[in-house]
Amino acid sequence: MQFYIDIEDAAGVRYGPGPIVSAANWMSESNVDRAGRFSFAMPAADPKALLVEKKRYASCYAILPGGVTKLGRGIIDRIATEPGAGGEVKLTVGGDNLLRELNWRSVELLGLFSGTSPITHAAAVTALSAYLPAGWSAVAAAAPGNNDIYYTYAGESVLAAAIKLAELSRCHVWMSSERTLTFSNTWPSSGLRAIEAPFRPNLNDANTCFIDKFEKVEDTYDLITRVLPYGGEVIGGTAGQIVTLADCTKSAPVGYTLSTGSKYIKRDAAEVTYGRIESFEKFSDIKANSTATADKQAAANMLFDAGLREIQQRSDPTQFFSLKLNHCAQVVQPFRTIRAVFRMVANGRNVVNIDQVLYVMGSTIEVDANEIRTTALDVATVDRWADTNASPIAELIINSLRIN
Repeated sequence: MQFYIDIEDAAGVRYGPGPIVSAANWMSESNVDRAGRFSFAMPAADPKALLVEKKRYASCYAILPGGVTKLGRGIIDRIATEPGAGGEVKLTVGGDNLLRELNWRSVELLGLFSGTSPITHAAAVTALSAYLPAGWSAVAAAAPGNNDIYYTYAGESVLAAAIKLAELSRCHVWMSSERTLTFSNTWPSSGLRAIEAPFRPNLNDANTCFIDKFEKVEDTYDLITRVLPYGGEVIGGTAGQIVTLADCTKSAPVGYTLSTGSKYIKRDAAEVTYGRIESFEKFSDIKANSTATADKQAAANMLFDAGLREIQQRSDPTQFFSLKLNHCAQVVQPFRTIRAVFRMVANGRNVVNIDQVLYVMGSTIEVDANEIRTTALDVATVDRWADTNASPIAELIINSLRIN
């Protein structure tokens, strides 16, 4: 596989007389609702290694039968120098993809509302777009899960603000093409099937790839059947007055129960199956701008949508998978679905028996002298990432930094 790497400025103008052709490999990662990474390795003895400097841009191109294809682009933030046993020296270069640029801009105190009324998701995307760096654009979701946005930011980066807007809109955001943010909640099929590698794999089926390594995490630790969401303060209200569901004017969808008196949202079938498992969830960033009834209702309705998203994603047993793939010549993008079939027998019983359509939350593309391929996928039975132990701590830090 022929590929090369250009070191460029932000506008894509290449530094130096020609591309880097000595790189041993390139890896780039794309994700839903978060930035991705890239890395490549090259000999430090290559004179073009002098072009590799922090905050410059690296782009990888593959020479395919149909022409030159860009595989990924990112901003150099890490350069590691590693001497080898034979006296050679290797540079390992890495950083984040172009979403990193959105961390360099703030939305300041942007308010997503009109007077005391919420605005539509599309209007919120338009308001957010005014803070995008030059060359960026944003595409609103055609049918967001929630179309009533009432929210005020507190200095977040544009990337964090976009992810928050997707959460408030009950949809997702990802970089669908270079410097284009796309909001959506419609997951198209990748057309691929990932299966356990047979003894003699058929490498001619372009729609089938093979699972080389499989890791499954079943998570019911954070399963809930009802949520009690509480918001931030009512600005101008009495001490301790906060946003609750008491002022909510929305109705719960079929299968859910809203109690404004007891201030909870319940998923009916889950509570029948698992019993009452409730969670007190604090959304301190959802505030009412005044004590006016319309403001309190708009904030309570926003709180309802945040709570509904929470219980929709946490009221079913969830399975998260990390798949290492072989013979996947296609470039699999995130925000797709893929069918995974994997069975493993131990002591005469099926210890793994998966045949499901899964959400692709993240994908990793690699290229070397042999081929270009998708080597890893992060997939799940629900459209969210697995929680990490750091999440509650990060949330506490974020909330403590917010302007009251």
